[in-house]
Amino acid sequence: MSMMLNLVERLASQGRKYQELGLEHEAARCWTRLGGLAGVSAELAREAQTSLGEIHLQRGRYRRARRHLTAALTQQPGSAHHHYLLAAAIEGDAKGDRHQALTHYRRAIELEPEEPEYLCAFGLLALDIGDDEEEGASALCRALQLAPDDVEIIEQVVEGIGQTNQEEARRILRAAMFRHPRDRHLRKLWSDFHFRCLHIAQNRGRHAYPEQAGPVLLPFVRPVAPETPNVRRDAPSRPARPHFHLMTTDKKHA
Repeated sequence: MSMMLNLVERLASQGRKYQELGLEHEAARCWTRLGGLAGVSAELAREAQTSLGEIHLQRGRYRRARRHLTAALTQQPGSAHHHYLLAAAIEGDAKGDRHQALTHYRRAIELEPEEPEYLCAFGLLALDIGDDEEEGASALCRALQLAPDDVEIIEQVVEGIGQTNQEEARRILRAAMFRHPRDRHLRKLWSDFHFRCLHIAQNRGRHAYPEQAGPVLLPFVRPVAPETPNVRRDAPSRPARPHFHLMTTDKKHA
């Protein structure tokens, strides 16, 4: 029994260490082995499922992530973190039900209403779906109030608010730069935001012109010769004869 406990504790310790170091393959191997052992406590089994879900989520394996996170959420239905992770796994999958992801995000906010990360995730998805735009914008504004100096939160808020109100997004960025004028991340965010606004304006201007069927004839204009000043048109004159220099000779008189 003691040997089994030592093995379980060692696998859990190694799994946590590998995951902290970013060694996802080694961490997944430890957690998978631990989950297959008999007699593992419910807490460790839930931790193994959660860790495997996080690893597969980071690696873009959303179906596997949903399977592990659903198992973890079944054991702990009141966990806001598990609802948030499961919603992210559903949203990331192209075949996932985005409204179901929105439901899990909303449940995570109900359990932890003061978490800016949950509010941002819910707000961006709500604005993207278009069904709850007002609720999504309110969630983003609430996230900004809770973390006004967090660059990642500011970036997400500007991304969401900028979809419907570019002036408000510009005001948020300007206020953040006023508080942190030397922050290079905010400066880059400011430049990217203006580039994105210009790109949107150019696309709108391009679509403003109706498309013509068939070949497009360019309006060539015949060039007009510029007015020339008065120029004499006299025939060329005959050149003058060359002037010969007559040499004078001195004669001696006898």
